[in-house]
Amino acid sequence: MMAGARLGTWARLPPLLSLLLLLCPGVSEAQGLQACELAWKVTEVKENSLPKEAIANISVPEGQGLHLDESIHQDMFRVEGHQLFLTEAPDYETNQTLMAYLVCKKGQSPVSRLNVLVYVGNVNDNGPVFREPQLTVNVSEDTQVGTVVISEDRLQAEDKDGDTLFYELQGLNPDANNYFALVAVNNPAIKLNQTLDYERNDSMTFHLIARDTQDPNDPGGHNATATVTVSIQQADLRPPWFLPCAFTDGKICINTGYRGSIPIDKVQTEAVTLYPGPLKAIDGDRAIDEEIQYRILYGNTNDTFKIDSKTGSITMTKAVHTNMTFNLGILAEQVINKQRWSTTQVTLQVAVGNANQPVFEKQQYRGTLPSGSGPNVPVRDLADPSSLLILRATDADFQSGYNPAIRYRVLGNDLFDVVQGIVLTRAKLGEAKTFSMKVEALDEMTFDKAETDLEVTVTAGPEGVPVLIEKSKYSQDMAILGGVLGALLLLCLVALGVLLYKQHRSRFQTYFMTKSPDKDPRGIHINPSFLDEESPTWETPPEPEPEKKAMPVDQNETPWDKAKSGPPSPPPTEGDVPQAPSGEEDSESDKEVKSILTKERKPEQNGYKAVWFGEDIGAEVDVVVINDRVGDEEEEEEEEEGEEGEKQQEEEEEIANSIQFTSFRPARDQAGTESNVSHI
Repeated sequence: MMAGARLGTWARLPPLLSLLLLLCPGVSEAQGLQACELAWKVTEVKENSLPKEAIANISVPEGQGLHLDESIHQDMFRVEGHQLFLTEAPDYETNQTLMAYLVCKKGQSPVSRLNVLVYVGNVNDNGPVFREPQLTVNVSEDTQVGTVVISEDRLQAEDKDGDTLFYELQGLNPDANNYFALVAVNNPAIKLNQTLDYERNDSMTFHLIARDTQDPNDPGGHNATATVTVSIQQADLRPPWFLPCAFTDGKICINTGYRGSIPIDKVQTEAVTLYPGPLKAIDGDRAIDEEIQYRILYGNTNDTFKIDSKTGSITMTKAVHTNMTFNLGILAEQVINKQRWSTTQVTLQVAVGNANQPVFEKQQYRGTLPSGSGPNVPVRDLADPSSLLILRATDADFQSGYNPAIRYRVLGNDLFDVVQGIVLTRAKLGEAKTFSMKVEALDEMTFDKAETDLEVTVTAGPEGVPVLIEKSKYSQDMAILGGVLGALLLLCLVALGVLLYKQHRSRFQTYFMTKSPDKDPRGIHINPSFLDEESPTWETPPEPEPEKKAMPVDQNETPWDKAKSGPPSPPPTEGDVPQAPSGEEDSESDKEVKSILTKERKPEQNGYKAVWFGEDIGAEVDVVVINDRVGDEEEEEEEEEGEEGEKQQEEEEEIANSIQFTSFRPARDQAGTESNVSHI
């Protein structure tokens, strides 16, 4: 009992006081006897290690014995002779100090007591431990950025060594670390760094690592890992989406509307068939999937249509008697949260005379292609490989059979496509194989359909063969086209030459006729007898003096009086023709010589000329001397010569050879008019 009380007292002593007691000399219980003394001791022992040497050495007087007294750590010590040893490795987390109680006895009587205090050195031998190594939390999609979604208490790890812990958050999903982060390196609380998107990521998983050393590569460090799963809860953020739709950026799904047709002059009892599918909208927040209701916003002329608010099917309420188009605006809204809504348009065309459906010309089409053909290569007809395989569906509602609203689509095969009836490859073809598929012809106005079978046989052959075939055919076509264009060009040149010749034929004739020495530029024969004379003038000659008669005449009588008093003189005979005078008169008469071709003109038309053939025309006939208009006459004569041809040229040559040029004085006839006569 007393020993137990004494042990309890030692256990309650502070460490410093215990150390002082150890440094003090042994306490003697027997007076007059020498007490035991502590010679040396080890003050500290590292945990988890068992020293082989003694931890203390005691000086024991002769005749006394050293014994281990009872204590709470009695099992951890042993005494051998005058030395104290440890029996097991200490643990700092269990005992930070060890106390050994020693007693020296002489016989059975205690003489003195010693207390040996040993400190246990702490060693980092324990790693951090998480209270929840597997943790799952739910986070709403509309959580504000900066919010702490998991508190520190739920994520903090414990370390028995009492070390300061360092944390690291590692995301296992792509971009996960962009959304969540730790509050601090020593604070494992997780906060939201970026707005969440349920459509992109509905769950994220992280590894939370706790270390008892700051350096992750410290070999003496320990770490622990906890798995944290963040489940994103979708919020009611998106409006309804009409199907089918296409995502633009992963957040907005765009619908292009619906099309359909209705009959004229009758009410269609069943729901209107729409393309590309029935009218349907879903909640954009698919995890919430709130109920949708429908209604018509605009375009329902005369309340011709009604819509089922739950299913969205459109039916007719009355007949339409005119060919027209209805553009119905449809609203889809959530039943609970009416702030989430969207609209689309339904186009309905009144179909006139839709009595027939599309029909393919053949029940089955067969085509062929060599293996290795790349994308966008047309399939060729198996019966005639030089021709393309063309699919054609006709509609008897059209006179020609061609319905521009028909569109083709391949069913059940992604390697081929039909564009305007031509079958094209969509990807590179592999080894030889036969593909069988269906092709649908859809009338986009009436939504009538027709189907046919298509079989494409891929034959074995080197890659690139289709390209070489196409190039060869292309070269032949270009050669044929070049020949045709060359022939057309030659014909155009010949036609152009003929037109130019007809337009300028007289000029060509004039040019070639000037090469002959006996022809003038106008093609008129020139009498060589006149070549030595001076160039004739085409001006009106001056009026000569009146000739003197042999018979006497009245000096006061004028030529005008003679013309009035008697009848006109008869036509002059050959002997009456005056001879050309010599000297000055010769030169004047030379100037009066003219080469003229004249016709009888009216006297009042000044500027024209007349010619008198023979001697049977009297002097009283009025003729007018032609004024000089060489340029105009040449052009007119050239045109006339070009039209009359060689025959007229010969006639003109004969006339020109027979011309004798003489100018007469002007005379007055009985009417008193002046006449200039050229006698030929």
